[in-house]
Amino acid sequence: SKPMLVTVPLVLGLLDFWPLQRVPRRGQRAPGSTAGMSAWSLLALEKVPFLTLALVQSGITLWAQKAEGAMATADQLRLSWRLGNALVAYVRYLRKMIWPDQLAFLYPHPGAWPVEQVAGAAGVLLLVCLGMFWLGRRRRYWLVGGLWFLGMLVPVIGLVQVGQQSWADRYSYLPSIGLLIILAWGLGDLAEKHRRAKGFVIAGAAVLLAASTVATARQLPLWKSTEPLYCRALDVALRDAVYRRAYETIPLYMELHLSFARDWAEVVQTAEEKAQLVAYLRKWARLKPESAPVHLLLSEALARQGNWEEAVAEFNKAARLDPNVVRPPGAGRSP
Repeated sequence: SKPMLVTVPLVLGLLDFWPLQRVPRRGQRAPGSTAGMSAWSLLALEKVPFLTLALVQSGITLWAQKAEGAMATADQLRLSWRLGNALVAYVRYLRKMIWPDQLAFLYPHPGAWPVEQVAGAAGVLLLVCLGMFWLGRRRRYWLVGGLWFLGMLVPVIGLVQVGQQSWADRYSYLPSIGLLIILAWGLGDLAEKHRRAKGFVIAGAAVLLAASTVATARQLPLWKSTEPLYCRALDVALRDAVYRRAYETIPLYMELHLSFARDWAEVVQTAEEKAQLVAYLRKWARLKPESAPVHLLLSEALARQGNWEEAVAEFNKAARLDPNVVRPPGAGRSP
């Protein structure tokens, strides 16, 4: 993500600290420093070009998003909601790194998270930070990896809300390198201290790689085209009460899925495609039972299948909810 360019100087500074060890201790002079320039000045000066480019790029991005109306205002999302979402998002990024389940292309912003969930996330994040600094006193990779993860997420954590997402998997790619640094060097230390553990570390790494390969193979079909992508998003929303509430209350998500469903209905050909469309609309009807357009689309999809009895039932539901949007199932179309 382009806003992450802002954190490049931070990442370079962390690498200076460890493993490059360019940050001098008391009484030492940094490599390349001169009598007229302190070590800290040299380290800061060489980051200026990166910081300048990052600020320019971020400014252009924010201006473009604001011009398009994609940036949320204080009236749309209160600061307290953004702070709460940021805390929850940090913990979710961390959990997804450990156990990447229920992945979707959209995690809708719910507005206000439940207070107990925000408090729990704040507690977890506090413990993580305390542990990171405590262990980082002797093992610098804990501090560098932790700050890498936390710092790189700051521009995309939602304090400045751009878009409609609560968080996004794509934002975690580069920050996760920090957690992998902790894992790699931590396992290396373990294997070095305990020779017997070396075999277990190697075996564990092999199992982890194999499990990741299997998980990736299972995820790929969900991302190969638009249909399974949107179906997966609904599945995740139905399993999470907070995201479900967001889908139920925010019109944008409704419009997004309705537009997709209408386009999909225009191109279905085979019996399998018709069944997939019906399954998708059934999930959407569960999520939005009071929506007349959803029941109407489901009615038309069922009519395409030749399931006229259920199509009429869905048509009647749509008519009761909003008589102005209905038409007989299959009207103007061949089933």
